[in-house]
Amino acid sequence: MILKLADFYIKYDRANFVLEVKAADYITDSDKIDFEIIISDDDIQKERIIEGMDVPVMRVENNLLYERIAEKTPLLNAFAMHAATIDVGGIGVAFSARSGTGKTTHAKLWQKYLPNAKIIN
Repeated sequence: MILKLADFYIKYDRANFVLEVKAADYITDSDKIDFEIIISDDDIQKERIIEGMDVPVMRVENNLLYERIAEKTPLLNAFAMHAATIDVGGIGVAFSARSGTGKTTHAKLWQKYLPNAKIIN
């Protein structure tokens, strides 16, 4: 699968069902690849030992994927941040927080109540 995130094309062949659902809006048919992320079974096992064996494998894989993207993007003069972002009259605003805290909900409220607000990501 190729994911398009912030104009970067990322090849990742180990996608699980949860990732495919969460990343559905970012999956592309493009042949362009800026970089590839490889996560092995061994990588997942090592991370499960650190995070705890009770953590679901798919969650560990998704966390590793995000970490690897965050490691690669500085090599392309960029950085990764877990956030919902909006454009308000040409000014970018990012809401950064842990998963499930309401970043996207907050961005949607800005878009709903501010006519010049547009969700970017």
